[in-house]
Amino acid sequence: MEKVRIELVRDNIIGLRPVYTDGGNATEVFLSSGEVLLDYRGIKTVKAAFARNYAVDLQAQRQGIEREFNRKGGVLPFYLNNRVFIPLKMRQAIGENDLVYGFIDVKYVTEIREEERRKCRVYLSTGSDVEVLSGVNTANNSMILGNKVFDNIQDNKPDIKEIDFFKGIYKIFSTLSDVPDLKKKVKKMEEMIAEGEGSKYRVKKDEEENKKDN
Repeated sequence: MEKVRIELVRDNIIGLRPVYTDGGNATEVFLSSGEVLLDYRGIKTVKAAFARNYAVDLQAQRQGIEREFNRKGGVLPFYLNNRVFIPLKMRQAIGENDLVYGFIDVKYVTEIREEERRKCRVYLSTGSDVEVLSGVNTANNSMILGNKVFDNIQDNKPDIKEIDFFKGIYKIFSTLSDVPDLKKKVKKMEEMIAEGEGSKYRVKKDEEENKKDN
């Protein structure tokens, strides 16, 4: 399996699955193309790096989901760049602190099919499938919550005009790369304005004195 760091394929990721390798914990990365790559970092590190690439605070986001949907405890969905990833139990833990939940983009789930008691299989629109070590009802509930989160972020999406406004602001400030130099320029402008105002005052004073002499 080809190795990758998720930062290089972030926009094409549709799933993360924790796996064991000869080197220890790693993460399978499912792409929208149907490819499955391997990041040699554990899923906790990979998930954090994934969120960091979109400047998302997962802890704050989780608190928002808990408030909005009255959920406490357990593994919850997370969302990045308008994609909601639902948690599914994908392996049995070997070590005490090994994480067992992976995440799938809810919009790529086409079917959840029961296989055994407390085991089901999730089928994706890419043609891939993932074995899930929980019952079909648990997996369905995770998908239902994921769809609710997705609908919620659509309702709260900023207006296009707002996005364009902030893009414009960002463009302006991105050109101001040298802040110390900018401060110097502002100070110089202030001095020029002050000097200009002083010139006006001196001209006005001279005119008044000329009138008195006449």
